[in-house]
Amino acid sequence: MDKETGDESKDKVAFSKDFSAADDGVRSIKDMPEIREDKVAAIRRRLASGKYRVEGDRIASSLLCETEENNEILKQIGIDGKSDESSTHKTEGK
Repeated sequence: MDKETGDESKDKVAFSKDFSAADDGVRSIKDMPEIREDKVAAIRRRLASGKYRVEGDRIASSLLCETEENNEILKQIGIDGKSDESSTHKTEGK
């Protein structure tokens, strides 16, 4: 029994505004279509007109930046992203 209110003791949960905003963001993402038809149509038009150009250097640079960011995150959580010889399975005698 709660000493202040005299009510039976019950567990209560209260979420912060930050959690609520994050939850709204997750819902918004889930409501988005998996395929953005407007983007697909625009790329198809550019392909058909011969104006679609793949920028390999830009793609490679973006991939490298993303890899560096991911490695930093792995370091922060204690994973270095490199293979560890102690975790590699070795068969002795073969």
